[in-house]
Amino acid sequence: MANGEVGTAIGVGPDGQLLVSVDGETTSVMAAEALFGPDTLT
Repeated sequence: MANGEVGTAIGVGPDGQLLVSVDGETTSVMAAEALFGPDTLT
């Protein structure tokens, strides 16, 4: 993750977001942001 946390990818959402489990909690992020950081989307 862009903030340094490590998560496990569990799928891809309908809008292209990456579904991730971080410390047992499911969240979603844009795949490019998870890999390259938040500045890649601007």
